[in-house]
Amino acid sequence: MIYLLILFFIFILAFLDVSDDAVFPKYKNTLLIFCFMLMFIIAGFRYQVGYDFNSYERIYNNITLSNFRGNNLEIGFSLFVCLLKKIGLGFPVMIMLIAMASIFIKYKVIREYSVYPFISLLVYFSANFIIQDFGQIRQGLAIAFTLYSIKYIKDKKLFKYLIVMMMAIMFHYSAVLFLPMYWLARINVNKKVIATALIVSGVFFVCSKSGVIDYVVLKVINQPYISYKYVAYMSSAGGIGIFKLTFLSRLVIFTLFYVLRDKIKENCECYNILSMAYLISIFMYVAFNFNGALATRGALYFKIVEILIIPQIIYAVKDKIIMFNGLMILYLFTFKDLYFEIMSSSDRFMPYRNLISEFLRNVFS
Repeated sequence: MIYLLILFFIFILAFLDVSDDAVFPKYKNTLLIFCFMLMFIIAGFRYQVGYDFNSYERIYNNITLSNFRGNNLEIGFSLFVCLLKKIGLGFPVMIMLIAMASIFIKYKVIREYSVYPFISLLVYFSANFIIQDFGQIRQGLAIAFTLYSIKYIKDKKLFKYLIVMMMAIMFHYSAVLFLPMYWLARINVNKKVIATALIVSGVFFVCSKSGVIDYVVLKVINQPYISYKYVAYMSSAGGIGIFKLTFLSRLVIFTLFYVLRDKIKENCECYNILSMAYLISIFMYVAFNFNGALATRGALYFKIVEILIIPQIIYAVKDKIIMFNGLMILYLFTFKDLYFEIMSSSDRFMPYRNLISEFLRNVFS
C-alpha cells in the first residue's frame, strides 16, 4: 500500500534526522523538498481518490458567476473556481493548485520552525495529509494559512496576521475560530490558565448537553450559514467520549510540552503560541465532546501545531535511547492512525489512481 510505504520512508528519514549523523544534514533539505514534492504529486494529481473527490467535482461543476453568492460556500473558494472556469481550466487543475498551495505553505512552516523536520512530516502525513489534502481541501488550505500566521503572531505584525487570516476565512469560514489567537497567545500558559481552561470546557460541555448551545446558535446568533453548518455537524456525528486514546495522547503531548518548557524555550521562540493553541485544542475537544464533528474539525486549526510541538519534545529529551524509543512509539501511533483511516474508507483510497498513470495507461493501451 503506497500510503504506508511513504510513511515508513519518512520514518527512516526521521530516524536519521534524530541520530544527527554527520552526512545526513547535508542532504536534509533536499530530501525534505523531495518528500513534499512526492506528497504534492500524490495529492495534486490524484484521480477519483480521496474523501470528497466526487463531491468537489460536483461543486466545481455547479458553481457559476450567477450563483456563487448563494451557494453556501465561501466567497474566496467560489471566486477561485469561477476564475479557473473563466480562463478555461478544469476541475483537475483546481485540485492541483489547492494541493500545491496547502502543501507548500506547510513545507515553509516546517522548514522554518521544526527542530526535526522529518518528525513533523511523519505527524503531518498520518494525521493531516490524508484527511485534509485528500478530502477536506478547503479546510486543509485554511489550516495551512492559519499555521503560517504563527509567524506574524510571533513578530507582532497584526496587519499581516489579519490579511493571512482573511485568506483562510475566505476558503473556510471555520478558520474564524483561530482569529483570537493573536491576542490569546499573549497570555502566559501556566497552571492557573490550564486549570481554568479545563474547568470552563467542562462547564461548556454541561451547557451543550442541556441544550443551551443549541439555543444560542440557532436562536440568538441565527445566522443562516452558521445554523446550516451547525445542524449538519449535529446530524452527522454523535458524541465521542473523553477517555479515548486520541484525547489521552493529546493530554500526554501537552503535559510533556509543559513539563519540559524550560528546555524547549531555549530553542523555540513560539513556545507560548504553540502551548496556547494546543491547550485550546484540548479545550475544544472537551467542550464540544457531545458532537464528534465539532470536537475534531473545529479543533484542527489548533491541533495542527503538534507537527511543531512533538519534535520539540523529542529534541528537549537529549538522551538518545529515550529519543529513539519515543520515535518508535510515535511511528507505531502514526501507523495505527493512517492504517485505520485508510481501511475505514478503503473504497475511497484503494486502489490509488493518478492522472499521470491514467494518461500513460491510455497511451499504451
